[in-house]
Amino acid sequence: MNSRNSMAANATLHCLTGCAIGEIAGLMIGTALGLSNAVTIALAVGLAFLFGYALSTLAAHPGRSRVRRRA
Repeated sequence: MNSRNSMAANATLHCLTGCAIGEIAGLMIGTALGLSNAVTIALAVGLAFLFGYALSTLAAHPGRSRVRRRA
């Protein structure tokens, strides 16, 4: 697999992982706070988008990390 396809696959996997994390977190928060179904769904979808976008962005730009590794 060339580097372009590899980056696309990596970003997609990170996006799906972030989406799952956000969805579960939103459902847990909404249920714990006793929110209505509509609000819980909106929270879950919003967090899924936020986490999915954040993780896919990090995967697409691995060299832009603020943490510097020592050799």
